[in-house]
Amino acid sequence: MSGGRLFIVGGDKGGVGKTTVSRLLVEYFDEMKRPARPFDTEFPRGSLARFAPSTTRLIDITTVKSQIELFDSIASSPAPHVLDLRAGTFSSVLKTFEDISILEQMREGKLQLFFFHVIGGNYEALGEVADAMAQLPIQRHIVVKSHATDPDFVFWHGSDIRAKFLKAGGIELGIPRLDELVYETVDTNSVPFRSFIANKNAEGREGNYSLVLRGYCRKWLGEIFSEFSKLDCLKRALVRGDE
Repeated sequence: MSGGRLFIVGGDKGGVGKTTVSRLLVEYFDEMKRPARPFDTEFPRGSLARFAPSTTRLIDITTVKSQIELFDSIASSPAPHVLDLRAGTFSSVLKTFEDISILEQMREGKLQLFFFHVIGGNYEALGEVADAMAQLPIQRHIVVKSHATDPDFVFWHGSDIRAKFLKAGGIELGIPRLDELVYETVDTNSVPFRSFIANKNAEGREGNYSLVLRGYCRKWLGEIFSEFSKLDCLKRALVRGDE
């Protein structure tokens, strides 16, 4: 199982941008010519799957059957896997992974697993981060601040939890805010950000998207991909010789 890597995107609170971060990771790997295998746990409706229906597996992560499907896929493929966790399941999934020895395998280096922990603009996130720190190696725990939900993150920046997280070597990642009209247009058309920039619709044909909106999206996506390229966990996932 050591060949593949699992990037889990989660956070107990809804509406903080988890699916957006999952989409960005999937698109980053596509951009780098290293296609990921996305898994969407928003069962049965799907959220991530709406933007990549042909490649995304929709699973109920609370079932043994879906857990087998996910981890057997990792065991059989060196491709990076991206797991988008539905709201309210982050803590329970961590417990399940502990119960079935997934976290133990991660700590022993037998499984390359990384948590992109998306926090919202509320103090409840501090407890979430503290709980995750107690279970995860700090190098596998990336705190993601989505500035679409909180422009300043004052509660986080002044907290003892953040100080401990950074002192231990934790990684912080900021996702800048995308103009609301741009985001709504991409969302309404159910297309990846890269397709929107290329003026392609969901069927791959030429779209009719505003040149201005595409320009804003291109700048925003470029900034995020630039930050992604600095993360060691993503850089290692791009090296095919590391299989």
